[in-house]
Amino acid sequence: MAASEAREIVVVGLRRAARAAAEVGVHLSDPRDPTRGWCDRVLPGDGVIPLPEGLAALEAGGFNGWYDLEILSDNGLFGNDYADSVWKLPPTQIVRKGRDGFLRAWAGRKAS
Repeated sequence: MAASEAREIVVVGLRRAARAAAEVGVHLSDPRDPTRGWCDRVLPGDGVIPLPEGLAALEAGGFNGWYDLEILSDNGLFGNDYADSVWKLPPTQIVRKGRDGFLRAWAGRKAS
């Protein structure tokens, strides 16, 4: 399957899921490239997900609910003590960087 086909499948799926997600919200995280395990994510915009396209697809599908920052970044708690784990950053820095990444993606959704 070509990358463009996969991206289209994701976009269509997000549009369809938008109404159901309004009841619970959407968790945002971004896989690292390359990822080292299931608990190795980075903040929105720092990874490989085309987040502006995903946000645009959710909006086009009617989603108007909450987004929350999901941080999965092992600091040894789950067996992998990644030196660059997001969990090792000060909480205020995580919130600031996560918010900035989300806002960049949110502004970019109109161009997607």
